[in-house]
Amino acid sequence: LCACSCPRKVHYKGSLPCDILFIGEAPSVSERSKGVPFVGPTGARLDKWIHEAQLCSKDFTYAITHMLACFPNQEGYKSKFRPPTDVEISNCFPRLLELLDLAQPKGIVLIGKLTDKLRKLKEFKDSPYSDLPFRKITHPSWSIREGKGDLDFHGISQLSSIAQLIREIG
Repeated sequence: LCACSCPRKVHYKGSLPCDILFIGEAPSVSERSKGVPFVGPTGARLDKWIHEAQLCSKDFTYAITHMLACFPNQEGYKSKFRPPTDVEISNCFPRLLELLDLAQPKGIVLIGKLTDKLRKLKEFKDSPYSDLPFRKITHPSWSIREGKGDLDFHGISQLSSIAQLIREIG
């Protein structure tokens, strides 16, 4: 359903349906080459946060995806990440909506500052998922780049709050 023409799309990993759907910005080069979101050091960091926030248990199921299914490369660069444009997010929204329909999440975790664009998208505001509980977390790559342990604590705390919310919802 995605309107882009990239040859290798990255869809999701995890369990569907799920309690929590994590939505990142866009795939990296390594994610595109493997066809799976959040692999490598950033994925390992996110997995650590999920585990330490106790979201990795029989009580919770989750899946991870991106707003875009394709790597938004910068013209003239092979691996330089470029933030997704509003047009790209809108073009890829039907794919994300289909995934949301399959996932039927109880809550959504947005990963990184660029994911705010999703909640501002008219198509998303008009969808049944705009009323779900949301939490936004710092992108794990930022924690890696900064090399500070307190950023890990911050990410885990952010995820713990969504775990509590999902427990309350039932």
